Amino acid sequence: MTNWLNRIIIYSILFFTSIFLTNSSLAVTTSISNIPSSISTDSFTFKVTVSGANSGINYLRVDLYKSISSNYFGETFNGLGWYSESDPTQYYSINIESGSDWTGEIQGKIGSPSSTQYDGPGIYRLRVRRYTSSGNYNTTEANNSATDINIDALLSTPTPNPTPLDTLQPIEGGEQLISPTSSLQPTTYENVYISEVMIYPEADNHEWIEIYNANEFEVVLDRWNIDDLENSGSTPKEFSLTVPAKNYNSYDLSGSVFNNGGDSVRLLDFNQKEIDSFQYESSEKGKTLGRITFDNDNFCLQKPSKNNINNSCLNPITIASKSTISLSPTINVTKSSLITSAITETFSTIAPKKFSLFNQNQSIISEPLEETNEEVLGANTVNQVNGNTQSQQLISSLTFTSFSYSVLSIISVLIKLKSTS
Repeated sequence: MTNWLNRIIIYSILFFTSIFLTNSSLAVTTSISNIPSSISTDSFTFKVTVSGANSGINYLRVDLYKSISSNYFGETFNGLGWYSESDPTQYYSINIESGSDWTGEIQGKIGSPSSTQYDGPGIYRLRVRRYTSSGNYNTTEANNSATDINIDALLSTPTPNPTPLDTLQPIEGGEQLISPTSSLQPTTYENVYISEVMIYPEADNHEWIEIYNANEFEVVLDRWNIDDLENSGSTPKEFSLTVPAKNYNSYDLSGSVFNNGGDSVRLLDFNQKEIDSFQYESSEKGKTLGRITFDNDNFCLQKPSKNNINNSCLNPITIASKSTISLSPTINVTKSSLITSAITETFSTIAPKKFSLFNQNQSIISEPLEETNEEVLGANTVNQVNGNTQSQQLISSLTFTSFSYSVLSIISVLIKLKSTS
């Protein structure tokens, strides 16, 4: 009898032990590791391991909260952007294979918590919620993954824009004039430039843009925007940033905005008016495109110098400059001396008994060449004899011819008279 009771007890212990071990093996655990010692407003990355889950698509959500509160806050990067709403399928998706654990990295950030959720720097709790494909999660599993984390962010408490108030102002005669007080509005500025851009970051890092304020005063870029090529279909990324006078500040983009192979970077104000921009044709991983000078829009590949003066260019560059080209006819200038030559003809005198019309020894006398200092373009000019001189010579020749004809006529008459006598 005793042996029989001992067997029953042993079998019972083995039965309940097997049930306990079976339930333990079927329990899903989510654990987190590689947590940063402290986080601020920037995004952070940590490691997640999921064990014992069924195969299929699951979704992971980052939760931040105070240890004695269930007011969760924080945003999760889902591969396309940051999400913190109620749709489980919009969180970071993972694919769990049958019989295998899943291990990977996930990104989170504190986002914009309310004063109830976040009351200032201190120790908070970090956990991961694992949603199944049906949208359910296990609270115990999520709480078991929780660990402490220090948050040192100084967040200003959001305050609504002041409503215009009626202000009473005294005027003569004891009456009072009511004038509305204007509300605060975002401001646009000049002399605000894109200084440096991280187009192609290393793995697990973000794109970022550095702004330089060339003014003598601090500027508050409230609800400004970063965008790529205009009318490319993408939505401008809104941001707010304070940049000290004559100084730099930068903004980390939550998702990918720029194309590594070539794109445009545009800085827009709150009205989406373009303030500054530049275009690029290529980028290099881990390097930035930095402005060479604020006198133009020329950028080059540089080592990152976030929130500091830009480094020197890493590669030879050709700076394109605007130039004005004017087309005008080409004139070839040929210089030649102007040669003037005076030519005169001299006729011999006629002896009384000689009847030749011209002297056979008539000669042409050329006076020495006279060289002038005049210059003409592309032509030589020959000075011709004065027209009046030519006319006088012609008259003289005709007179001589007429005189000779008369003499010959007289001689002919005299010969005929002599022959008849």
